[in-house]
Amino acid sequence: MKNLIVLLVCSLSFAGIVSSNVASRKLVDRDLRVKIANGIIEAFAKKDYDSVSTNFHSSLKQTLPKEKLREFWQKISAQMGKYVSIISTTHHIREGYNIVTLLCKFEKDNSNMELTFNQDNQVIGLYFYEPSGK
Repeated sequence: MKNLIVLLVCSLSFAGIVSSNVASRKLVDRDLRVKIANGIIEAFAKKDYDSVSTNFHSSLKQTLPKEKLREFWQKISAQMGKYVSIISTTHHIREGYNIVTLLCKFEKDNSNMELTFNQDNQVIGLYFYEPSGK
């Protein structure tokens, strides 16, 4: 019985360490995803389209090559004006995917930039849309 209790205590301690490591990794991954998202909007603002796609998954790189990124940003800029800054950042999980949303301030209006990440912290989706409540 004494061995069982010791084994149970050791198992619970190990589970606590693993759970703590998983939680801290998720926090680190969250911070990394936010950093990647910030880097993408800043690269767009600098018109550095090679840097925009640095953390894209290969399928997104094929879907959005450099020329399409340039065209996309030109349309955003024509409609919204020059990029000014990030107003706020949110991170959440939707249907198992990590989502980072940046509320971005432009000269004429604000826009959300939403990035969807896979488990390897690669961008698999990029969307711009109006903030809710408009």
